[in-house]
Amino acid sequence: MAFLKAKNLSFRYLDDTFTLSNVNFSLEKGDFCLVVGKTGCGKTTLLRLLKKEITPSGSLKGEVKINGLDLKDYDSNKIVYMFQNPSRQIVSDKVYHEIVFGLEARGIEKEVMEAKLAEIVNYLDINDLLNKHTMELSGGEAQLVSLASLLVLDPEVILLDEASSQLDPLTRKKFLEILKRINQDFGITIILVEHNLEDVLEFTDKVIVLDQGKMLYFGVKDEAIDFLGNNEEYFNFLSKTLQISKHLNLGNLLHLKDVKEALKSKYKNEINFEYEIKDFEKEIIKAEDLYYRYSKKERDVLEKLSLTVYDNEILGFVGGNGVGKTTLLKNLAGIRTFYSGKIEIENKNIKKYKGNSLYKNLIAYLPQDPLTLFLKRTVGEDLGYYVKSLDLDKDLLNRLIKKFRIENLLEMSPYDLSGGELQKCAFTKILLSKPKILLLDEPTKGMDFSLREELKKILLALQKEGATIIIATHDLEFIASIADRVGIMFNGKVLSLTDSHSFFSNSNFYTTVASLASRKLYDKVITVPELVEIAMKNGIKDEKDN
Repeated sequence: MAFLKAKNLSFRYLDDTFTLSNVNFSLEKGDFCLVVGKTGCGKTTLLRLLKKEITPSGSLKGEVKINGLDLKDYDSNKIVYMFQNPSRQIVSDKVYHEIVFGLEARGIEKEVMEAKLAEIVNYLDINDLLNKHTMELSGGEAQLVSLASLLVLDPEVILLDEASSQLDPLTRKKFLEILKRINQDFGITIILVEHNLEDVLEFTDKVIVLDQGKMLYFGVKDEAIDFLGNNEEYFNFLSKTLQISKHLNLGNLLHLKDVKEALKSKYKNEINFEYEIKDFEKEIIKAEDLYYRYSKKERDVLEKLSLTVYDNEILGFVGGNGVGKTTLLKNLAGIRTFYSGKIEIENKNIKKYKGNSLYKNLIAYLPQDPLTLFLKRTVGEDLGYYVKSLDLDKDLLNRLIKKFRIENLLEMSPYDLSGGELQKCAFTKILLSKPKILLLDEPTKGMDFSLREELKKILLALQKEGATIIIATHDLEFIASIADRVGIMFNGKVLSLTDSHSFFSNSNFYTTVASLASRKLYDKVITVPELVEIAMKNGIKDEKDN
């Protein structure tokens, strides 16, 4: 008998839009199930329907059974849910209290509670976080603390809604490895909604593919890889190693080592890869010797930071969680104020921009949590109020609504949107002021590949129209495909700032799959299309070459 089974599951929101229609799947106890699909296809809604306390308001049909019981009769304490943004889940001021909060709420005896705490803290190796304030945690630390607070409850099912989307690449990999270990050590059933399939497909048992609320595919991993690989719309949902191996007829290779060996064995390397470096001259932002800290008792987050941004360039910052990328963007946007140093925007000291003059057709900032941009009950009400209160262009609003295809989201609450849907609405709002400079904090968070490609086209079009774009991101593949220059933030400074091809080719950890796969074969390749093009240009080796 299946451990978790959904039968003819359908859901309609109160605004009468169908989000799910006749979804059917079954999982065995201990399965690791991946849920993929385009932004807005119903992934988050499906996950929320599996835990009764967070089921959205609307009309629900069909059934969900766990261990033979209807969901309403199953012990809900055995199902735990991790949100995309850990800050929305953390409720206590100290890490210690956060982890035991659920146990305290259940009235667990102190001795038992401390034993469980000790066990899970050691298992996740987070002893050094125990006495920290939760506000001090980096994104990766916050996710581990949230995970610990769920694991102490002895769950049988863990539901994760893009829980790794805010983590830097190295922290994300560690987080996914911990999930794998939890799944294998304790036999906990894990259902993970994810857009980025790197490092996760290899230990997945089952895959669900949703499309516009309907189940496009459900099955085991190997068959799912073939399904995605043979479907033009979903090919790019595959991990980069699989994309490379399928494009170049290397087989279904999940591991980077196998891709590198197959490439070297099959393809010639007689023709070198070439790329163009753009030449920028006019400075639009100049920061000199910036120092910033959140309080006098804390260390400097920005320390003697200097930076020049050129007019009409796309500039990317990468780096670990908590290194200061967001802080730098907020200082450049005038949201935070450095205590020492200087920032000039268009040759004018940032402190001389009075009132809202900095934001009138000059700077727009997309925060890491775009929900903070919305204050009204619905998306449409918020956008309409924003246009009216600032006397903005109504025709531009209508054009942006069509460009980002958010017509069906206007009557929805921002709190009911998926991560990708929220990002589309946020972009619509910040572009209403016709900014010359865009400061974007994790702009691809929650976006599927097709939506990231749409965003890429929009940003490149804005650059063509004269915009300067600064992006802080963990999405290395995206920034490699769009940025003119990239730097890494560390120790309060921007380091190794250079053209994107040189940056990713010289980095061993903050780099792309294509770069790692092609090293010592095709120098300076950093994206999958570049690698496929140069390999095919070189051609397949003759038998005598081997």
